[in-house]
Amino acid sequence: MSTSYGLPLFLIDNTGNISSSYFEDIYGRIRLDLRQQYDASGRRFLTAISTTNPESHTPLTTNLYLDFGSTPQSSEDSWFLIDSTGKSHRVTNYLRTFKGGSIESSHFDRRFTASDGTHCTWRYRKENQSDPGFTLVNDQQYLIAHYLEPSATCSFAESRKHRISAMLDNLAPERIPEGGMLMINDGWEHIADEILAGLTILRRLVQRSQK
Repeated sequence: MSTSYGLPLFLIDNTGNISSSYFEDIYGRIRLDLRQQYDASGRRFLTAISTTNPESHTPLTTNLYLDFGSTPQSSEDSWFLIDSTGKSHRVTNYLRTFKGGSIESSHFDRRFTASDGTHCTWRYRKENQSDPGFTLVNDQQYLIAHYLEPSATCSFAESRKHRISAMLDNLAPERIPEGGMLMINDGWEHIADEILAGLTILRRLVQRSQK
């Protein structure tokens, strides 16, 4: 995906489910699918991440797979990302932990290198912190993507006090998503599948910590 659209992608998370959902751009430019399917052996679930362009009616293309282990209790050390070439990457090597320099730094913050060589940092902030949700920036602190969690979208849209809130200014009130919203800034569409992969991993980590 090398197309530049001139404005961010505003992808509605239609279910908010971290295992099965689809993210549709409000302008119909792209769709990302997150679904579970069996591996080749038929005994193990994988989470598949696929992309399609509704405008050109291109077929659904699976780009990445996430393997979260054989049981729901499997540790992060046993999770893998499988890229489009079939190569497996241990999640703990793909998304690396680091010590943050901010007082709001979270132990869920992670760094990774995208397929285009960009060094990216994921940050997670709770609803009572500034810029709540999951934020992805590059080394220059340029905003690449931001995900508003299902519980935060409506209150976030009402406040209009955060620097990310412009992403919802383009939505009519009836389109404010209940399942969540992923914004990807223009120029980063080509790594949309990697953005969703990292986001899915981090959301799963946060969810497990809350149990």
